[in-house]
Amino acid sequence: MRQAITLYRQALAYLPRDRAPQEWATIQNNRLALQTLGEREANTTRLEEAIDAFGCARGALASVLLEWAETQNNLGITLQNIGRTGSKHS
Repeated sequence: MRQAITLYRQALAYLPRDRAPQEWATIQNNRLALQTLGEREANTTRLEEAIDAFGCARGALASVLLEWAETQNNLGITLQNIGRTGSKHS
């Protein structure tokens, strides 16, 4: 999962939002490894990073309904997981 996180970060560098907004948003939404790894760690750093990624994807995918809905789902699951830890994220 750590390798997947690194590879997605690299992909985001190659496809910046201003050049390929839909592809960039799809990469952000596919960063589920952050959520998965965050669920296993004692702190919420990766869960918070996942929330940020899904939030960015949500804004960029508003015109692509299915992908937007998938992003909403990913964000909801991650927020639920971070809520279980007792941490606050705004």
